[in-house]
Order: sequence, then C-alpha cells, then structure tokens
Amino acid sequence: MKILVVLGENLLHYQRQILKELSYFNVVEIYALATNYKSKVPKDSKLLRMINRKFPVFKTDPYSFEKTDRFMESSIEIKAYREDLFYEYVLNFCEATVIENFKIKCAQVLKIAIDIKKWYAQSINKSPYTTIHLLSSADNKVFIPLKSLSFSTEIGMYNNRDKALYYYSYLIKSVFNEQNYEVQESNQNGYHFVKSWNYHLKLLKIIVQRKFSKVQLNWNLAILENNKPTIITEETGAFWADPFIINDSRNNWIFFEELDQKTRLGKISVINLQDGKPLKKEVVLEKPYHLSFPNVFKFEKDYYMMPEESASNEQNIYKATRFPFQWEKYKTIFKNIKMVDPVFIFHDGRYWLFFNKIEDFEYENNERVYVYSSTDLFSDDWESHPQNPVVIDKTRARNAGKIRKEEGHFIRVSQNCKDTYGANISKNRITHLTEKIYSEEKMNFDMHFEPFYGCHTFNTDGGISIIDLLVKE
Repeated sequence: MKILVVLGENLLHYQRQILKELSYFNVVEIYALATNYKSKVPKDSKLLRMINRKFPVFKTDPYSFEKTDRFMESSIEIKAYREDLFYEYVLNFCEATVIENFKIKCAQVLKIAIDIKKWYAQSINKSPYTTIHLLSSADNKVFIPLKSLSFSTEIGMYNNRDKALYYYSYLIKSVFNEQNYEVQESNQNGYHFVKSWNYHLKLLKIIVQRKFSKVQLNWNLAILENNKPTIITEETGAFWADPFIINDSRNNWIFFEELDQKTRLGKISVINLQDGKPLKKEVVLEKPYHLSFPNVFKFEKDYYMMPEESASNEQNIYKATRFPFQWEKYKTIFKNIKMVDPVFIFHDGRYWLFFNKIEDFEYENNERVYVYSSTDLFSDDWESHPQNPVVIDKTRARNAGKIRKEEGHFIRVSQNCKDTYGANISKNRITHLTEKIYSEEKMNFDMHFEPFYGCHTFNTDGGISIIDLLVKE
C-alpha cells in the first residue's frame, strides 16, 4: 500500500510523530511531497503558556519544526514523491488547493480536522473528553468524517490543543490497523477570550494553593479482607506503594516501591507478612534511577522480577540469586523505550506483554495501553500488536497489577487516572487476544475506600489480597 504525505516547507513535530507511527507498518510504503506551503502556527500568550506549563503534559511543542527538505534528505524509510505512481491514500497537511497543482493519482485524500478554538473551549469548559476527527474525500473537495478518537481533556487549553495534535498520530494509524477507538460526547460550548482569562486565573489560584499547601499525602500498603483495608505500613512518613505478593511455602513476601523522600527515587523493598503483620523490611534492588512496580513472578523453578524502570530507557528482567533478597540483571528485553508498569500473560503459545509507553515528546502516559508478543518470555525481539495503542482511555489504561483469570477470562486490573493519578482501580475483561485483534470491556467495579485519597495497585496470591492506599498524614 502506497501513501503520499503532502508537507509544507517545514515539518512540524506532530507531523513527524504521524510519520513515525505510519512507518511501523511493513505493508505501507510512505512517500512524501514537499511544497512551499507555510504552515499556520498560533501565537500563544507567554503568560497563559507559563500557567499551562505548571500542569505539564508535553516536553516538545508540536509546532516546533525542521526543514522538510533536510528531513527528506536524511530519511531512510520515507521516499520522494513520484508522479507515475498510484497512491491508495494522500495525507494532506496543507490547504486542499495545494495538491491541485500536482498530477497526483490517488483513491482517497485524508486531512486532519484542526479546530483549535473548539479544543480550547473543551479545556476551558472542563469537558471530560475532547474528540478529534479525520476527514476523507474522493475528489479533494467534499470531505466527510472517516475516523474519530476521544481522549481525556487536559488542564490548560494549550495543553489540550497540543494533545489533540499529537493524538492524530494514533487516529491516522487506526485507518490502517483496523482499530476503532471509543468516541465520547464532549462539551461543545464556544471559546471566549474573557472566559479564557477567567479560567487561567482559577488555574493560577490552584498553583498558589499547591505551593503553600502543608497537606502531606503518602502511599501506604494495606491488606484487603472482606473489602475492608488494614494498613500494614509501619514507618511514619513512609512512602510504600505498588505491592506484589508472592506466596512461597509458608512465607508471604510482599515486594513494593519504597520512595526515598530526599532523592525522590524509588527502590524495591520486601517484607514478610506473617499473621497480618510485616516482619523486617529489606531493600532488594536499588539503582541510580527510579524503580517501582516490582512485578515478581516464578518461571519454571526460579523467581524473576520485571520492575518499572522507564528512567533507564530500557526494560530488564532480573533473576533472584537468593530469593527474595538478592537479584541480578538477567536479560534486557527492550532498549530505547520508556516502558511503564509492564505485566504479561501466556496465551495461545505466546507471551503477551502489556504496558504504558512514554513518548519522547511527553512527560508521562496514563492513557494508552500497548501490547507486544513473543514466543519467548526472555526474548529481545517482541512483535508490536498492529492495533497499538490498543486502548486510549485514562479511566482504564495504566496497569494496576498482574493480569489473572476469573471465570475463564483474563482480567486486566488498571488504574483510573481520569481526575488524578491513581485515584481508583478498574477491572477490564479481555474479550479478544490474537496477533491481529485485541479488545477488552470495562467491568462494573469500584474500589474506593473512605477516607483514603487513592488506590492504584491490587494483587493477590495465597488467598491474600494486597493494595496500596493514598493516606493523609
């Protein structure tokens, strides 16, 4: 399949991200046509931009650019436009009239529906979701909606606009991977200049309150029994989170993230739970970067750990040399990737790895789930699922523990980060899992405990369920 991308004289960063996502398809040949079209860049208020950045989402401005000609000269995957070829799709980043000056033979023209004021309004009016649309035309004149995607509206109107631009990379990709994302209703109220400033004054108030707030919130571990939590964290002021429990003979080992309050770096510690009370804590894995989410599992006769270590820009598996206290690096399974909270299952002769992934242009990702598979758990050659990201939804994207079976179905526990990080736990039933198709359905499930402020990890083994709770101290 041949795709022609029509670019202006400058390649904007969000456009480059679109090209990157399209290049993942082996069956797609990407051609590019550079024109002298000058892309329109909105003029942001420096003050409003500064306020927006206090609610950080993206590291890179989607409107930052490089010269298209220079990019084409250095690109290996993208070829130059040829007049003699027929293109199944033309993706036009310019005005519709631009491509009329060229003799392009194609079946369908695609263009993104940029509606900046609408995206501003949805942030200002606190609409839960923002929806973006991809349009298509057979004659480059009459365009109709082809694909749509909804995402959680960001705090800060510039942040929401930037997110819409970056998320077009996943929407356009869905044309070719047969993925259909859920579309949510969103507030359509219009954008007003005065309303914008009132909105940002409220954000400024939040920023000031945060700066001078003396409220201290920490994550603590708790045993869950009959839907009632019992805190087991013994240290005052401790930050213990992401618990995983392993029942080994008569011992119940709980591995968890212990955050150093001075360095703000996590390390992996373990306690032995006996009669509902933790015995001596011991640090078992520590690095010069942040560690969390210690996914400990037994494979054949040995114990392994697959922690979250996105700060290292790779994903390693560690092997216990003296369980549970001593661990060494066993295998690097991914490089050049910021993988968050990985868990896996074995199904139909393959290992399926579920995780969030932080792109280079963003600070964090609680909204997108990726699936990779391999016939070997310790392989460094994993195959990306064609529908990646398989889920875009802040209410159920980020993993919250191991995937397990309930009544014959795989259940993926996840975090509900819609309003804030780690606010609650969601459950999702995996309905289809093949090399071509993935689907899941959100279950009716709620794990909110008063007076605690959040819960974002749930694991069970040996008849014991362990969670973490956000506690006010």
